[in-house]
Amino acid sequence: MTPGGIAATVARIEAEVVALREDFDQLTEIVKQQATIIRNFEDERQRRLGAAGTVKFIWGMVVTGVAGVAYVLHDVVVYFFPPRGH
Repeated sequence: MTPGGIAATVARIEAEVVALREDFDQLTEIVKQQATIIRNFEDERQRRLGAAGTVKFIWGMVVTGVAGVAYVLHDVVVYFFPPRGH
């Protein structure tokens, strides 16, 4: 290989390296954008799951409260109006 041929090969390789760096930088930016989108989606999903869990918890507390009140009312009714035969 002649010195001119080596210089041309080195210049071509350097140009390819520059192009690859540009492609790499562009792909890195795309990945950063997608990572942000994924993070936002996951945050929203976690918020929805948390809200659903909170609703279930509140509903459970309401049902438990109603059951407790019903139990106490039953005892009060049985105390003041005992079943016949007892």
